[in-house]
Amino acid sequence: MDPEFIRELFAPFGAVTIKRMFGGAGIWCDGLMFALVFDDAIFLKVDETSIPDFAREGSNKIELKGSHEINMI
Repeated sequence: MDPEFIRELFAPFGAVTIKRMFGGAGIWCDGLMFALVFDDAIFLKVDETSIPDFAREGSNKIELKGSHEINMI
């Protein structure tokens, strides 16, 4: 996915940085990774508070397991 497209997409939230990782790329803002790009899809980090909002819009939760579990939509 084009890094400039990602920067423009998230511009309303502030300047974002894209760093290659996990075979994809992490999307960062203010030192916090809030999304992951993998296989031309953007996955947003979520928590128990935001999961119902995304589910209501038709998104499905996935869990990334490694040293710690991360919930993404």
